[in-house]
Amino acid sequence: MKVKTIPTILFLYFACLAPAVAFGGISYGLTQGAMGVIEFLLSCGVSGMLYAIFSGQPMTFIGPTGLTLCFMAALFNFCNSFGLAFMPMYTWVGIWTSLMLVTLSSANACLLTKHCTRFTDEVFNALLALNFTYEALKNIVVRFFSTGTDKTQPFLALNMALATFALSQRLVSYRSSILFTRRIRGFLSDFGPALTIIIMTLLGSLPMVRGLGIEYLKAPKRFQFGNGRRLFVPLWDLPVWARGLALVPAAALTVLFFLDHNISVRVVNSPDNKMKKSPAYHLDLFVLGSIVFLCSIVGLPWMCAATIQSLNHVRSVTEYEPVGVGEGGKGGGTAAVVVSGSGGGEGDIKQEEEETATVMETRLTGLGIHALVLSSIGLLPLLRRIPIPVISGIFLYLGRTVMTGNTFLQRVKGAFFDKSMLPEDSPFKRLGRTTVNKFTAIQVGCLAVLWTLKSNPATGMFFPSVIGMLILTRILVIPRLFSKEEISVLDVD
Repeated sequence: MKVKTIPTILFLYFACLAPAVAFGGISYGLTQGAMGVIEFLLSCGVSGMLYAIFSGQPMTFIGPTGLTLCFMAALFNFCNSFGLAFMPMYTWVGIWTSLMLVTLSSANACLLTKHCTRFTDEVFNALLALNFTYEALKNIVVRFFSTGTDKTQPFLALNMALATFALSQRLVSYRSSILFTRRIRGFLSDFGPALTIIIMTLLGSLPMVRGLGIEYLKAPKRFQFGNGRRLFVPLWDLPVWARGLALVPAAALTVLFFLDHNISVRVVNSPDNKMKKSPAYHLDLFVLGSIVFLCSIVGLPWMCAATIQSLNHVRSVTEYEPVGVGEGGKGGGTAAVVVSGSGGGEGDIKQEEEETATVMETRLTGLGIHALVLSSIGLLPLLRRIPIPVISGIFLYLGRTVMTGNTFLQRVKGAFFDKSMLPEDSPFKRLGRTTVNKFTAIQVGCLAVLWTLKSNPATGMFFPSVIGMLILTRILVIPRLFSKEEISVLDVD
């Protein structure tokens, strides 16, 4: 076991635990107690371990996602509208979805991902980053506008979240600092996010802070399923016609899982990461479909590829070695998240010139991380001590991390820069501001449509099918508006 395995497991344990706990708390309210923190921890832990063992690309993580949670909430509202029992309907939707996913994997349907390019990947990743940032700030911002609320608490929560975010980035960036020794810098960089959570949790435990009414994680005191139900869902309680009706939402969920999973795996297998292991799209989709089936029959939340955690996994196990230094020059991997996150500027170019990167491809980290998530069910009293703003700060950190290397977001920012100050290889200098801004505007429009449909309760269950429009836009619209030379610059895969 390499040294980087331990800090990676510790950091990503919290990175995977935070969404499971946060989404579990949200789901408890959205489903009127049918699913909560216990179900999310159990599903995330077991599903993640199974995927780490049997998947073809173990560098990809599966976990709860905001998009899947939106679909579950829409399905619950759908069941209420038709007077149907939610859990049996949920199980049948999951069963049909798993059968469709397994069929797609057997038919080599993942070959369709060849039509996915950087255009589709980056819009989808921007949607995920926006969703993480939104979830991080939503609860804090809402408190500022709550009537009769002491404004000290929301200001404290905001400062604690921003401090968590800033301290995580600061500690991670020590890898490229000139302070301390190489070993100390590597330790601070590798363990930075985990140290931040511990430090901020201890700070939140101080009597003077607790007295200000800071909010802490809402975790149950003991193990029990939602609404006191048994493990296996009584799926035969659903009428026959409703079992057939479940095919409709299942088709939408299949589209979401198919695109979300394959796009995430594509991003992990990006040539930029220089993976040694070849992709295994069909096997990965088959394993996902099998896990969806298991989760459905026992009424656990569905897991899908977690793009942000997967990217952080790759970056956390990446070993950087200064060119010409030799074995003694290896440093910590997570520092690349911040150092290379300047948005395509000179810092990125300098980083590439001075260091070479090697990804440590392993199943051990994924297995260990999700085993810890599963064991967290026995640590519920300790989890209740973590302040909610600390989790929000980690969400901000993860959302910011996934923006690294996203040329779409870099072009949005570059639209406001002085073109003469940009690098010579900048698309603004090679193609001109008008062409680049037109291409970026199309991506912004796609992102706005996806976000609007996702946020609308009336369209929440069917917005996954619109994600497929990204591929059609890339195939049918982009070639008509841009030349092959322009596309080769703006949409290099």
